[in-house]
Amino acid sequence: MPSPLRVALFGLGAIGGAVARALLQMDGVDIVCAIDTDPKKTGRNLHPVVRLRGQSRITVTDDPVTALRGAAPHVVIHCTGSRLSEIAPQLRMVIEAGIPCVSSSEEMAFPLMSDDRVAADLDALARARGVAIIGAGINPGFVMDALALALSGASRRISHIAIERVLDPLSRRKAFQKKVGIGLGWRQACRQLELGRLGHVGLRHSAMLVARGLGWEHCDLVEEVSILCTGDVPLSESRRPRRTPEADAEVVGMHQVLTGSVEGHEVLHLEMLMAAGVEAPHDAIKIQGDPDLNLWVQGGVPGDAATVACLLNAIPQAVAPPRPGMLTLLDLPLRRSWGPPV
Repeated sequence: MPSPLRVALFGLGAIGGAVARALLQMDGVDIVCAIDTDPKKTGRNLHPVVRLRGQSRITVTDDPVTALRGAAPHVVIHCTGSRLSEIAPQLRMVIEAGIPCVSSSEEMAFPLMSDDRVAADLDALARARGVAIIGAGINPGFVMDALALALSGASRRISHIAIERVLDPLSRRKAFQKKVGIGLGWRQACRQLELGRLGHVGLRHSAMLVARGLGWEHCDLVEEVSILCTGDVPLSESRRPRRTPEADAEVVGMHQVLTGSVEGHEVLHLEMLMAAGVEAPHDAIKIQGDPDLNLWVQGGVPGDAATVACLLNAIPQAVAPPRPGMLTLLDLPLRRSWGPPV
């Protein structure tokens, strides 16, 4: 790793700001530029933008091409959006500048699932420029895929994997609450869901990472999404809404279930319950194999703090990758915590 490590920040929302604060506490790291298109942030000093006291020598800019060329960072931490189609032009600018990149985009966990043409173009460009681009995050990227694959290493002849994530969105940031419909009426939420503006992004990406990691190349995926309203939580054992809500019923969250089948036999079951007031938040993995394995994370992995950790811990893999190109966790060794002990 270069020392000092020169880092560029691309996106200063809730996660990007948290990454900035974490980097500013690390020895041997130098933030050399900060990029954001929000006019409320551009032209301002970095510290107050990320809610820190004092001033830094970095001014937030909305010109990534000039900023990256002038700052010459060793790596870019990219935190602007979830959808590959929306962020591809930004990633292309970073790659063309010849800079490795770690992105928080959920669809970057397995970009071929989102748009194989865009993913192939970015991969070819990254290979040509000799840099790596990596998607990193908690979900997808760790709790519903990497963790399950790591656990599978202690079993054989696996016939089924069930992965469950249950969380209370009221314990998360406002952007996440909005993503699961908190504050909307049922009819409003249905419209937003139809437009692709609600729900967890990445369940299919996690499923494909697990399936490909286990060699299940031809895995058929089926996903069901339910909008939950007042009275649906706590849910019945099936976790399906027990009634058809009124149009103005208050939305309290969402329930997403994805199953994966090989030759007609279910081999994967991924389930996310995100509902205000849900009982016993947790993450759980159950593997049917030889031997059977069960993992239960009481309270669940904290989403925002763990996302920041995943992004920072991916830096060494981006700076010194096994090869250039667009990489997923299947292309990389087991990611570990990076940095000196505190």
